[in-house]
Amino acid sequence: MEPIKRGQLQEEIGEAIVEFIDSDEELTLETKGDSTCHFFPRFTVGDDEVQLRVDWSDIHDGHPVLDADFYCSKTGRKRSLKGCRLESHHTNTVPETGRQYVWSYKNHKRPFKVKVRWLARAEIKATAVSIAEATVIRGKKS
Repeated sequence: MEPIKRGQLQEEIGEAIVEFIDSDEELTLETKGDSTCHFFPRFTVGDDEVQLRVDWSDIHDGHPVLDADFYCSKTGRKRSLKGCRLESHHTNTVPETGRQYVWSYKNHKRPFKVKVRWLARAEIKATAVSIAEATVIRGKKS
């Protein structure tokens, strides 16, 4: 799969749904503006608020990378990526499982898969050939 460029996500993917493997819960992911990501709702782990996103511009082994951003739950400010935050920032798919991920941070671990409804696109190449027929009538010379 090729990376999706900014502004093209909604032309390529109609819907992305997360299915949590440990609970069979499904959740439709959201897009924001011309971003190349599908976003999870934010959730809290310890004193961090976590924003997971499937990044279609960053492809690893044919699948998008799962990114995690961390915010202070009290101030809402984005936290720096150090220590276990850095380790949990990028998550690749589980090998040979399609778009299946296991995201973990501190004591939180959640396996899930991302199902996608791709939008159909077709390119039509056509060549037009014009055929004309002419009849020449010659008159007599006087």
